[in-house]
Amino acid sequence: MPGKFDYFWITMELCDWRDEWNDDKVLRPVIRYLSKQDDQIIFAFDDLMAELLYGLDTKKLAAQCEKVDPLMCDDTFLNSRCAALINGPDFYEKVKRGDWTLAEDYSGSIR
Repeated sequence: MPGKFDYFWITMELCDWRDEWNDDKVLRPVIRYLSKQDDQIIFAFDDLMAELLYGLDTKKLAAQCEKVDPLMCDDTFLNSRCAALINGPDFYEKVKRGDWTLAEDYSGSIR
């Protein structure tokens, strides 16, 4: 996904995966980095993230999640889409193309 989303993906590479089941620790380097940026940069990052999440906001992907969790709520679907984002551009594209089911391995957890 060259170009428009490079800043988002490069920033997400700062994630610290040493304690991969602790979202706060994984994201801490990203948050520290963004906290030192101008508001314009932070808002740009947020806009890119929102656009990427929206790209996965489809009925097909929601149905995949609902198969695994019939009582799924909006947060469950959002968490699954976030998992697709945090795992990088290649994984994101696999999910978007349908080559990986959002619910296969990600029920709200990252990596």
